[in-house]
Amino acid sequence: MTTPNFSITELAASQAQKYVTVNEALRVVDTAMNLVVIRSDNTAPPGSPSEGDKYIPLATATGAWVGQENNIAAFINSEWIFFTPAEGWRCYDQNTNELMIYSGSAWGTAFGSAGNGSAAAPAYSFASDPDTGMYRNAANELGFSTGGSERLKITNSQITSSTGDFLLNNAGSNSQLTVNKNATGDNALVNFQTAFTHEASIGLQGNDDFTIKVGSGFSIAHVIQNDLSATDIYTPELNLNEANGGALRLRVIEEELTGLTGATATTTAAFPNQSIILGVSLRVTTTITGATTFDCGDGTTAGRFGGSIGLTAGTTNQGTIGPSGNYGSTTVTLTANGANFTAGAVRVCLIYLELIAPTS
Repeated sequence: MTTPNFSITELAASQAQKYVTVNEALRVVDTAMNLVVIRSDNTAPPGSPSEGDKYIPLATATGAWVGQENNIAAFINSEWIFFTPAEGWRCYDQNTNELMIYSGSAWGTAFGSAGNGSAAAPAYSFASDPDTGMYRNAANELGFSTGGSERLKITNSQITSSTGDFLLNNAGSNSQLTVNKNATGDNALVNFQTAFTHEASIGLQGNDDFTIKVGSGFSIAHVIQNDLSATDIYTPELNLNEANGGALRLRVIEEELTGLTGATATTTAAFPNQSIILGVSLRVTTTITGATTFDCGDGTTAGRFGGSIGLTAGTTNQGTIGPSGNYGSTTVTLTANGANFTAGAVRVCLIYLELIAPTS
């Protein structure tokens, strides 16, 4: 008869040489009690083992360990004695400083692989809080949940937080968030989205200037140059507002007049009634033909914003005036000199102020 767990031979009635059976039983107890092995990655016995040394032979075992893979090899009375583990046996590996457990077919770390789990039932959780912990959401993804809902997800490419607030708190005097990029041409930015559609972004975007972009097309709205030599505002309108709606509005309207033909070309854009006209600037974007020069005016005074302007692409003119009060909708007219326009294009920029009355 043997014991059910460790197969220790039991003493028989009136058995002779009882000490033999007892000593064998003591060896089993000595080996299995608080089981510790020197290492579990040897395929061959060590050359000079000490009495009581224990190992777990690794496949494919050789020498005195042949065929004893995963068993406990104990050096007792100058010979190797083997014990077959049962499912659930625990063993400490002195080489790796890990606690291992036997699954019934192989040894593994006691805190090794687990099931995937989910946000509602994470694979690694807490006895007093079973829906809070860590789980595997998908391949190469690690999720963290609280209260059964995903709060943080780590993938190969990003970290996603599903909480309403993200707090950096330091008990000392400083809290700092750093966004670093590898090279000048890379991006280091923060995006703002609605339903995962881009609405705004701030940061270093393709260069080392601090840039604000808006809209799904990533239109530039504001740039502070890295050397502080300039601050550019890319917006058609700038408002200085008071609490009750009173405001001073600086407005810029751009329009390109293309395919110029005839004696004149007029914008659809106009200075509004009761605006203060600051001027009109322009650039020839496609070389003009037919005329010898052209004027830029308001339809009444041909050269109000500039006269005898050149025709070559890249030519610019800054038509600064007044400022001048405007009391009617006023468009901008280009007038050909010498002969009619036959081709070309000009980008015209209307620049003016508006005084906005309070709304209440």
